[in-house]
Amino acid sequence: MTIEIAFLQDDFPELDRDGNRARVTRAAEDAAARGCDVLALPELWCSGYDLARVAEVDDWEREFEFLADLSRDTGLAILGGSLLEPVPGGDAGKFYNCAVVFDRGAELARYRKAHLFAPLGEDRFLEPGPELPTTFDVRGVRCALSVCYDLRFPELYRQVVTSDEENPGIDLLFVPAQWPMVRVHHWRTLLIARAIENQCFVLGVNRRGKYGEVEFGGNSLLVDPWGGLTLDARDDVGLLTTSLDPTLLADAKKKLPTLPDRRTDLYP
Repeated sequence: MTIEIAFLQDDFPELDRDGNRARVTRAAEDAAARGCDVLALPELWCSGYDLARVAEVDDWEREFEFLADLSRDTGLAILGGSLLEPVPGGDAGKFYNCAVVFDRGAELARYRKAHLFAPLGEDRFLEPGPELPTTFDVRGVRCALSVCYDLRFPELYRQVVTSDEENPGIDLLFVPAQWPMVRVHHWRTLLIARAIENQCFVLGVNRRGKYGEVEFGGNSLLVDPWGGLTLDARDDVGLLTTSLDPTLLADAKKKLPTLPDRRTDLYP
């Protein structure tokens, strides 16, 4: 059974809370009308990356409620990119960069971005997540979350994929991002590498548009377990749809079963 996936590759202007929520609402309604099962969003779609000013805006927690309500109203599973989550009991004005998933209104998972990108000053405004991603099921597909810069750390993904010793493997890794155009070749290459080495689908959803001098690179991809591109958004803007065929997972693992050949005596 294929899973119909929609994702929104668009510009999300900094601190344009109402405008960004309206974009996501229209996309969810459109995805539901097209018969999709899943809507996927990019990193920090609601706030953007003006991290020096996000603390001036109150009640970022309500964006989690917004996505939960939208998921329930449309019947979609929403891979909600990431949102700002205030650090409980932490420094005033510090946040987690928190990826979240809802299905028909129910929260399935949260993951706080573990690796912060110091050249952009993330470490001054954000707190690194304290835990590895956990796995969860969306419409029969076993998934895990990560966020943007995490993509450069393959050990994170291997830990998740092999966390269940009796049943290693995963179906779909989701990577929301605001990845710059200047390094978009890295983005594409690393998404494909993560899919091949972990024998799973990888869905990378990236922003388009600009913030200051930074142009965001788009090039959202759905990569299959063989490294093939099921969908390549390139420079497109708007809602795009594709299908995920889980039978490809079994085919890849049967023809090239790499996970059982790991040398855990050499590298735990």
